[in-house]
Amino acid sequence: MKRVLVFILFLAVLITSFILVRKSRGSKHAAALIHLHVENPGNKEITVLIPVNRTNYLANKKIYHLNTSNECAIELSPAECGLLIIRSDNFYTRLLVASGDEITLNIKPDQATLGQFEFKGDNAAGHSFFRSLKRNELGDVQNPYRNDTSAAAIEQKIETLKEKEIRELNALLAGNKITAAYATFAAMDINYYYAASLADAFQSKFLDARWAKLHKGKDTAFKKEYAGTWKRAFEKMPLNMDKAPGSRYFAYYADSYFRLYKGEFLNERAAVANQIKTAQNGDKFTAGDLEHLANYKLIDSLFNTTTAEYLKALYLQSNFGQRYDQGLVDIFHKFEREYPHSAYMPFLKEGTDLIVAYLQSKEQNFSPDQLFWPGAENITSVSQLLTALKGNAYYVDIWSTYCVPCKEEFRYNASLQRLLKNRNVRLLYLSIDDERRDDDWKNLIKYFKLSGLHVRAADELRKDLSRTLGKDNIMSIPRYLIIDKNGTIINNDAARPSDSVHLSRQISGLVI
Repeated sequence: MKRVLVFILFLAVLITSFILVRKSRGSKHAAALIHLHVENPGNKEITVLIPVNRTNYLANKKIYHLNTSNECAIELSPAECGLLIIRSDNFYTRLLVASGDEITLNIKPDQATLGQFEFKGDNAAGHSFFRSLKRNELGDVQNPYRNDTSAAAIEQKIETLKEKEIRELNALLAGNKITAAYATFAAMDINYYYAASLADAFQSKFLDARWAKLHKGKDTAFKKEYAGTWKRAFEKMPLNMDKAPGSRYFAYYADSYFRLYKGEFLNERAAVANQIKTAQNGDKFTAGDLEHLANYKLIDSLFNTTTAEYLKALYLQSNFGQRYDQGLVDIFHKFEREYPHSAYMPFLKEGTDLIVAYLQSKEQNFSPDQLFWPGAENITSVSQLLTALKGNAYYVDIWSTYCVPCKEEFRYNASLQRLLKNRNVRLLYLSIDDERRDDDWKNLIKYFKLSGLHVRAADELRKDLSRTLGKDNIMSIPRYLIIDKNGTIINNDAARPSDSVHLSRQISGLVI
């Protein structure tokens, strides 16, 4: 009898523990759980970029909404664990999540610092450390090593920074502040970031030299030592490792290798393109189509099957929204035949459908409410533009055909139009595309159904916009302005259409 009672007691404890675990972990399918709380959010919509098959594939975007307590729960399946990006209008953070983690994340939004964060739960010290790491935007025109002339000095600087971060990470592991699994993933991400930074330093010097030759007639030599260090960058970390695509920086590292180092510097893409032309009657291909096919084939020749699938999907995805070539549709169908059960397929199908819809919209006419400013090519300065706008209040959307975030904001067009109409504010879409993209500019106006006044800035106006609104003569986009009826800019960095709460407040103070 005593044994029976002990067994019943043990069973009761086991069942209670199971219920508590199930309650804390969320649904039975969740491998990891994030409890999110945001203090005084301006916008209750939270965007989370989630891995696909544990790879860093930013097309997998999910929208969460805070409840009345400004909280939400993010449940992740095993395939969704890895590097997440959580963002809203005034906060942004990267988060490494392992299977089994339960994390509480308290956020205090702050536009200037991109938010203040408090982590609790599994690997909390690791999350704080990971967020504190300073990261340069790879591929940015303000490359921190652009003015360094010594290849050895650049390599040493990067190696020193990497070693410091690895030491700090190892100290957390030694102090039992983080798990071994977390440390392994974080170390991989750190190593790929610095390997990609080294590659980026020398690809930027190669691109600078090429640009100077093409546009200024200067034959700026790309030093032999630069070429050697660029090549050595690709020996720092494996280019074929199944877990590598989980790092945010592996894709940039691999792209620098196959597209720029192999494809352009060693001129291998041209050789592949010639093979394609010879084998497939290449006269039928446009230059853009041939470029896509050659890049696709280069990936096949340089990477293993798993990595190639990831990079091909990423290549297609990164071109969707920037280029609208029929060749991308053809390559998608090639990918579809090669990887019929690929986890990336739903995202690629969506992007391909958009290109097909765009190609169809080219044949349509402009609607009556899509207006083009006559004589806009004669406006050469911001002051001249403001003078011409006097008499009406305007919300100005500065965009370009190659800017993906600009075009993502277009999905809020309907609510933006209602807001502006209620306040008697007009909408001006100001494109900074050059003349070569004139057709794309007009076609995208039709495709996105952009009602309002349209201007494609002349060269001098583009330069003056950068001088007036940019930092170091560089203006980031999308950029939004609010201009009153006197032609005065009252907000030179207005809220985006997606941030309707802040935008409504900004416009409500406008004197019409």
